[in-house]
Amino acid sequence: MDLLILAGGLGTRLGDLTKNIPKPLISVNEKPFIDYVIKVNGEFFERIFLSIGYKKELFYDRAWPSKIRFIEENEPLGTGGAIINALPKLSDTFVVANGDTMIYPYHIERFLEECKLNCIYIVEEEASEKGTIELDGEQVAAFKEKKESGRKWVYAGVAMLNRDSLEGFLDAPTPLSLEKTIFPKLAEKEQLYAFKSKGTIYDIGTYKGLDSFKRWVYDHKKG
Repeated sequence: MDLLILAGGLGTRLGDLTKNIPKPLISVNEKPFIDYVIKVNGEFFERIFLSIGYKKELFYDRAWPSKIRFIEENEPLGTGGAIINALPKLSDTFVVANGDTMIYPYHIERFLEECKLNCIYIVEEEASEKGTIELDGEQVAAFKEKKESGRKWVYAGVAMLNRDSLEGFLDAPTPLSLEKTIFPKLAEKEQLYAFKSKGTIYDIGTYKGLDSFKRWVYDHKKG
């Protein structure tokens, strides 16, 4: 099984911080954020693909582990479009992870062992800034917009997907959203399951999220 890390976004919410560097390459404790994502996933996958777009040349300016490969986006494709673009190179079943998100504690081994095809990693968090997920047993019944408050199930940025289930999106226009288009369509077809876990999502897409992750790294002496 392959891992695809989505690392091609513009990072516009970070303003000047991403003016000259892609968001996943932002330094935290003197190393790029994406190194943390690779570290927690690396031992479970023989091949790790990075989908790169914005300032993609900067990804080639450093040494990477031998299992890392690149897939380029020649234009903004969105989270779903990046996956469709990468499909020809990926295993029939693969895992996709956001290149700007970490989960702690992270139960990737259990996720891989217990998940059915087309399965999203979810945690229970304050939902005011995130879309929420409605469940019907193990299945995902619906996705809701960012209008609810209180602790709800939210998508944590990691999913297992099957190539055959994505064939209907091959000709979809881009940018194509994974969260707003692909996941809801799979849920409508009763083809999407959830892996429920306890944990905290660290999303460096905002200054608040980046500062939270920096504090976590410092508190846990991670590097």
